[in-house]
Amino acid sequence: MPTRRSKTKSDSVPGMRKRFVAVVGARRSGKSTTIQSASGCATHRFHGFVQDFSNRHSLYVIAASPQETGLTAADFQRILNLILRTPLAQGLIAAIQPSQPTRRLRMEQMLDMARQSGFETFAFVLDPPRQRRNLQSFDEIRERILQADPVAQVVRLDGRRFAVLNAEAIRAISRVPF
Repeated sequence: MPTRRSKTKSDSVPGMRKRFVAVVGARRSGKSTTIQSASGCATHRFHGFVQDFSNRHSLYVIAASPQETGLTAADFQRILNLILRTPLAQGLIAAIQPSQPTRRLRMEQMLDMARQSGFETFAFVLDPPRQRRNLQSFDEIRERILQADPVAQVVRLDGRRFAVLNAEAIRAISRVPF
């Protein structure tokens, strides 16, 4: 976790919003591998800040989807607030399953919470997933994302590509500096 220090003029770029980058895909579709390639986090189950030591910018990473880990809405709001309070934090990248759980945090809740907190939202959908069974189409997932956040940028990524190539696309489109 980044150390706390006083904010200086060079710490923030005026008008730059924090980013919420969602990597959306079914179980075992390559979400965590893509996030690991994009952020440099240590493991597929990583949860916390990663820091670029060359410029001290950081990015919060949730490499395992909240549907698998049991992350609650209150936990997610605490993470969003922490990112907003951390001057050099660029935002959050998270794995999300498009499933519709009844007791766990849903994709739409996460997108809506990020939007309400002032984050610029990007959703990268891995399509087709490596294993195809009872899955929603890209258009269905895109519609659900846009209902939760009408200004989100939704991008289809080829789930058959190497994770490093999808990570490069995520960095280029979302402008996350990792």
